[in-house]
Amino acid sequence: MRGILLLVSMATMLVLLTGAGVDAATITDPDSLFADPSSGWGYVYNGDSATMGATNSYDSLDGTWDHDNPSDLWTDTSKVTTDGDVLTIVDSLSGGDDRKIFFGHNLSEAVDGLVDSGVTLRFRASGDYAINSLGKGQIGIRQRAVDSISGRLVSFAFDTDAGGMTVNDGGGEDTGTLLYAIDDVDTAMHDYWITIVADDSVAEKTHKVTLWMDGDTTAKASVNINTAGVADYSSINYLAMGLGASALTGELNVDYVAYQAAAIAPVPEPSTWLLATVAVALFGAQRWRRRR
Repeated sequence: MRGILLLVSMATMLVLLTGAGVDAATITDPDSLFADPSSGWGYVYNGDSATMGATNSYDSLDGTWDHDNPSDLWTDTSKVTTDGDVLTIVDSLSGGDDRKIFFGHNLSEAVDGLVDSGVTLRFRASGDYAINSLGKGQIGIRQRAVDSISGRLVSFAFDTDAGGMTVNDGGGEDTGTLLYAIDDVDTAMHDYWITIVADDSVAEKTHKVTLWMDGDTTAKASVNINTAGVADYSSINYLAMGLGASALTGELNVDYVAYQAAAIAPVPEPSTWLLATVAVALFGAQRWRRRR
């Protein structure tokens, strides 16, 4: 009985510590390897919708993404598809329409300066591309320039030529720097957790990017970078996603992408913790019975 009570109490504590708020956005995908933060996510796209909006005014994909921007020429719905779980964007052209496909999601609920204040990105994805013109990649986030706040873009790309995941370091051409080496970045869906914080401890750098992966709460990599100032949507804070360079071809597969306007270190998916809790509780119960 004592072992059972211990098990119940520990499991209850686990739920309280890792469960997101009732009204917060959560990731419910069974392939998720991290727990949602206690605050939940500010927004989650689940990869289950690839709608081309009728008005192209934040009515595409799940009805909240726009592609009316300088990095997009999407016209062919066969280039952006979903199997009901994973979104796939394919750019196989270097000329004409559909040679670049790029989306923005308005983070209207986010405070200004969210990249400077600290932000968390989470995505399960794969692909092959490169950081391209003006620091853009396949998945990114930008804070708008307003009053004394600078516009800042941080972008990520799955780049087989570079050998893994890259991040922009500045906003010029060919500014991608290797964040972490991943052999199968183009074929395997990994679960990525990334924080971005202001950090000028390294000369001529402004921010630190830290990566965790696949449920491991030990950081895989950390690198100091400069952000980019470019904006496909200059008046808003936004998430960016797609293949936005005319000269490049590639692919992006997205199971989910989420953000939270705070830099939060990850914890494992609750099911992982629960297995450990069960093992500890049963071990304790067995020892108690033996002492009797």
